[in-house]
Amino acid sequence: PVLLKCSHSFCRTCLQHSWDEKNSRECPICRRKSSMEYPPVSLALQNIVEAFLKQKSESEAEGKSETRCSFHGEKLLLFCKDDQEPLCVVCQTSKKHKNHQLCPVEEAALDLKEELKTALSPMKEKLERFTKVQQECEKTAKHIRVKAEFEKLHQFLRDEEVARLAALREEEEQKSRRMKEKIESITRQVSTLSDKITAIEEAMHTEDISFLKFSSDLCFVPVLRHNGNVILAESENKSTVGERVSKMASKALIHEEELCCSVCCDIFKEPVVLECSHSFCRTCLQRYWQGKSSRECPFCRRKSSVDKPPVNLVLKNIVEAYLKQKGESEAEQKSETCCSLHGEKFLLFCQDDQEPLCLVCQTSEKHKNHQLCPVEEAALDLKEELKTALSPMKEKLERFTKVQQECEKTAEHIRSQAQHTERQVKAEFEKLHQFLRDEEEARLAALREEEEQKSRRMKEKIENITGQVSTLSDKITDIEKAMHTEDISFLKSYRDIKERAQCSLQDPELLSEALIDVAKHLGNLKYRVWEKMLETVQYNKEKNTMLNGQG
Repeated sequence: PVLLKCSHSFCRTCLQHSWDEKNSRECPICRRKSSMEYPPVSLALQNIVEAFLKQKSESEAEGKSETRCSFHGEKLLLFCKDDQEPLCVVCQTSKKHKNHQLCPVEEAALDLKEELKTALSPMKEKLERFTKVQQECEKTAKHIRVKAEFEKLHQFLRDEEVARLAALREEEEQKSRRMKEKIESITRQVSTLSDKITAIEEAMHTEDISFLKFSSDLCFVPVLRHNGNVILAESENKSTVGERVSKMASKALIHEEELCCSVCCDIFKEPVVLECSHSFCRTCLQRYWQGKSSRECPFCRRKSSVDKPPVNLVLKNIVEAYLKQKGESEAEQKSETCCSLHGEKFLLFCQDDQEPLCLVCQTSEKHKNHQLCPVEEAALDLKEELKTALSPMKEKLERFTKVQQECEKTAEHIRSQAQHTERQVKAEFEKLHQFLRDEEEARLAALREEEEQKSRRMKEKIENITGQVSTLSDKITDIEKAMHTEDISFLKSYRDIKERAQCSLQDPELLSEALIDVAKHLGNLKYRVWEKMLETVQYNKEKNTMLNGQG
C-alpha cells in the first residue's frame, strides 16, 4: 500500500495501472492531482495487512478435500469391473462405460482384496524357498571366507561398540529428558511464583479502593495463621489481580508503543507521512525542521521534497480508535472508586465481608453490626499483613531458583559426561580392532587367491538370491500395504497391483563344489585368536576395575 498527499491509500500496482489508463497522476477517489511519481509506502498499513493475510492463509490451509473424479468433480462411488477403474455417478452414463458391469467401490474393493490374498499365497511360498536357499548359501560362505573369520570378530566388536554406545546414549537421553522435565517443571513453578509475587506487589502499590477490591481476589484470610505467617491462596471462583491485568491488556488490539511518534515519544497527533514512509506528528515534524537547515526525516535522515507532507489517514483512524478505547477503559477504572448502588465514594471498609462501602451502604441491613473502618486504615493494615505474607513466598522462590540452577548444571554435566565416556568407549574398541587387524595380516596371505575365487562365486550367488528375495519381499509388502489403503486408492492402482502379483522366478539351486578345505588352512586359528584377545580383554577388565575402585 502506498499513500498519496490526499491521505488516501492504494495498492502500488493498482495506482500505477489507473494512472497509465488516464495519462495523469490523480487520486482515484478524490481526483486530486499528485506531484509524486512514486508515492511512499504506508508502513503501518502494510504491517496490518501482512498480519491479516498470514492469519487468513493459515485458516484456509486447514481442510482437505476428498478424492473426486478429475473430470466431473464428483465423489468416486462406483467401480467398473470391465475397465477396472473407479467412477463417479456421471461417468457411469458415458459411452465408454455403457453396458459395463458396475458395483459400489466398497464391494469391489472387498472382492478384489480377497482375490489378491489368494494370489499372494504362491508368492509367499516361493519367498520361503528363496530364503532357505539364501540361508544355505550364507552357511557355505562362512566355510569358504577365510577372511571372514576375522571379519566376524571385527563385526562382533562393531556390534558390541554400537550396543554399548546405544545404551550410553539411551541412558543419557533418559536422564537428560528427566532433568529437562525437572527443569521445565521448576521453571514453571518459578514463573508462577514470580508472577504471584509481582501481582501482589503491584496490587500493594495501587490506590486504596482498587487494592481493597482486589484483596478479595487474593483470598486474604487473616484468621488462618501458621507460625505467624498469613496464609494466601488463589480464589477458585474469582480472577487474580494478574489475570485482571492481563484481561485489560488483551482488550488492546495494538500496543501503545506502536502508535508513538519517535520525536515526541507520545501517541501520534495528526500523523503525516514522508516519502521515506516514516510517520510523525505534524507539529513535531515542523518543530524539528525549524531547528534544522534542511527538511529531512528525523529517523533515516532522508531529504524531503515536500513542504507539507500528507496526513496518514489510516494511521490517524487507528490512533483515534485506540484513544477512544483507552478513554473508555480509564472511565471504567474510575467508576470503580464509587459505589455501583448509590454512586457515592467508597470511604469505609467492612472487615466482616472484606469489601469497601460507601456511607449509605453502612446503614444497610447487610452490614448491620459489622466492624467498619476507614479505607485508608484498612488498606494500610492489609498491606502490612501482605508484606509479612510475601516473605515466605520470596524465600521459596529463592530456593526454587537455586534448585533450577543446580538442575541446569547437572544437565550440562550429563552431556559432558556422556561425550567423555563415548570417546573412551570408541578408543578401547579401536585398540581391539587394531589387534585383530594385526593378527589378520599375519595369517591370511596364503589363503587369499583361493578364498577370493570361491568367495566371488558364492557372493554373486548370494547377491543374486538376495536381490530376488528383496524383490519378492517388496512385491508382497507393497501388495499387502495396498490392500490396507482406502477403497478408492486401492481400486485406482488395482491393475498395477495385479500385474505385480504375477511371479515368473524359477526355484533357486545351490552351487556345486563350493567348499574348500578349511581345516587345512585354519586349524584352531579362531581359538588361538580368541585366546590372545581374551588376554587383552582380561587385562583391560582388571585395569577398569582398579579405576572404578579409585573413583
